[in-house]
Amino acid sequence: VECCLTLARVVLNNSENQEQLSSIFNVEEIMTFLDITDSDLKMHALLTISLFAYNNLENQARLKEANTISYDAFKPFIESNNLSHCALACFQIVVLARIIGGNHDQVSLTALGIMKLADLLLENNPNLITQTAKYIASLARTRTGISDGMIVCNILDRLIDKLNSNYDDETRCACAVAIGYLTYNKTAFRLLYNLCRRDPSLFDKIIQIGHRSSVSPEFIQYFETERAQGLPVDSLSIQLRVLEPRAPSALKSSTSTITDVEQDVHRFPRIKTAPIERLDRRFVRPHTTATPTLTGKTMPLKKRTSALGYPSVASAGHTRKIGSMTISSAKAH
Repeated sequence: VECCLTLARVVLNNSENQEQLSSIFNVEEIMTFLDITDSDLKMHALLTISLFAYNNLENQARLKEANTISYDAFKPFIESNNLSHCALACFQIVVLARIIGGNHDQVSLTALGIMKLADLLLENNPNLITQTAKYIASLARTRTGISDGMIVCNILDRLIDKLNSNYDDETRCACAVAIGYLTYNKTAFRLLYNLCRRDPSLFDKIIQIGHRSSVSPEFIQYFETERAQGLPVDSLSIQLRVLEPRAPSALKSSTSTITDVEQDVHRFPRIKTAPIERLDRRFVRPHTTATPTLTGKTMPLKKRTSALGYPSVASAGHTRKIGSMTISSAKAH
């Protein structure tokens, strides 16, 4: 079993090695491992079958013709209290969903495996989270619809929560890589882009903590172009807190001395820059060079300058006669 497992890892996603191995090794022979009774050894045997079938439709067809795998072979591990075995079994049933026969179809088996993996991300075990994130990254680009199921099960949100947590670098790196592979999904692309717009540091974490090669090149180019042109203001509100509301007590104290005219200025921002004296002439003393008389007419007066440099109306003792009335001017100050 260990020798076959090593061979499966050597030829994984390598077409040249697979061609060389197929000439000297028959993949159907590993199906005899299903008769193993030892739990640990059987777990390795199922992993061997899964790796040979991973992203290889030709091997999947051969394995299905050789023997039909029953779901009962995985059930003890999925229901086991050992969560590491449960995570590995979930990965295996998603990969082998086309081969497993019986009463379980491909869709139900895939959904079961994805939901179990999503639940395991809620655990607080760093090693388990690292293992689960690696399985998610491996499954994200295997078949159409798997990444959509992951989005429905909130796997993207849970991976981001673990990325922003205080776990070790290995755990956060595994989560960042898994998030990167999910960006090839259009729905995950849009959701993650909106999150990165609100918090650009999330994009930096995914690139720096994870691997840039795991992220969709289209996503990287699109976001970096938008960042170079300037992100919307809503992203700056989180970084600079420019939209934080003021405390009610402070707001009340600051507005207690505002006049009626100033309140109108704050209420109508279009006249914010207009001079206050233009808004309400009740608060502005009119400038005039004439003195009103009792008859309703105005008499122009000459401006004079006092010794201190202030304008004065007239000198002391100066009188003028208008009609039947004589008016004496006030003493200049």
